[in-house]
Amino acid sequence: MKLPNSLNVNVTNGNGTSDTEVMTFSQDGTENKLVWSFSKFNPTYEGGMIYLVAILTGPDGNAQEFEIPFLVQKMPANKITTVFKLDEERVAGGSVNSARYSSAPYTAEVTNGVASAYTINANDTASYNLPTAYRVTFTIKNPVVTNGKVTGWTETTTGTGWNNHATAVDGKYDTKVFTYVMLSMPGGFSLTADILKNGMADSKNATIQLGTGERITIPFTVKGATSSKAPTISGNNNLVTKVDGLPVVWYGVAVVYDVYKSGVIGTHSVTFASDAGTYALTAPNGRKVVYYLFACVGSPVDSASRMLDMTTATTEIKYNGYTVVGVGQEIPNGHAVYGANGTLNGNTPYVITING
Repeated sequence: MKLPNSLNVNVTNGNGTSDTEVMTFSQDGTENKLVWSFSKFNPTYEGGMIYLVAILTGPDGNAQEFEIPFLVQKMPANKITTVFKLDEERVAGGSVNSARYSSAPYTAEVTNGVASAYTINANDTASYNLPTAYRVTFTIKNPVVTNGKVTGWTETTTGTGWNNHATAVDGKYDTKVFTYVMLSMPGGFSLTADILKNGMADSKNATIQLGTGERITIPFTVKGATSSKAPTISGNNNLVTKVDGLPVVWYGVAVVYDVYKSGVIGTHSVTFASDAGTYALTAPNGRKVVYYLFACVGSPVDSASRMLDMTTATTEIKYNGYTVVGVGQEIPNGHAVYGANGTLNGNTPYVITING
């Protein structure tokens, strides 16, 4: 908003009559000074009346303030829809027809700042994190003013509205794209193996904050799931990291051989997870590495392949002279652990040899 550099003000001439004269106050004035103040100019999505304040200072140093009212439309969110990057084209801000969309897994009506429920599905790791990019539709309401005060609201019928991504509809709606919103999860909540297995019937509340300042509460629940399938190894070195949609975390020890592939030069604990569905084991060029691994099913891993629930081993497991799991070692927590040949809760690990 560009503000004028000066204001002409009618003032009484001080001779005891109603006569007035025009005085000019300017921002670069030496005697009659104009200063604009935005201290009461704070538009929000809640709308209402805000004020731009003109501070006028005369030659005697006395200052007067004049409030210039502005009306602000109320624009509460009424619908949120997840947006994604599609065909390597990033979602752009601004009007909705400037962006491209994929099909969204979460669309919610918003009533009084509360969205319809979101479900974390144990069989879908993409759902583990609540979305942080949305197409948001707002209801537009104009303030009704009586005696200088806002006393009510009417829905506008003239404005830019969007529906179905780029189709103009009646003007009482407006849609904007937010490529990132602040997300707050409830204190103390973490997605654990137990919750993945058993679910969470009682909803908890997350909160997103839009760029307009509006906070929207998103109740969420967790739909649990289990699997009786044993993880497998694809080819010679690809660990399968999902069974029935549930994440699988592999852990154990890597035994590294010398360049002659005859003598062991070191061992180290390893943990592998991937939201991609497989994880490729490797070995340094010219080396041999033998991996002794167990597979933990139902240990939560998010879409960034971060492991969300770890525990501390209390029992040592040795195999072929090597400590595969040591007491105090951090290992994934899940609902089932498999060893060689898909043996449930066995002490014999999968053995994978990789020649670099």
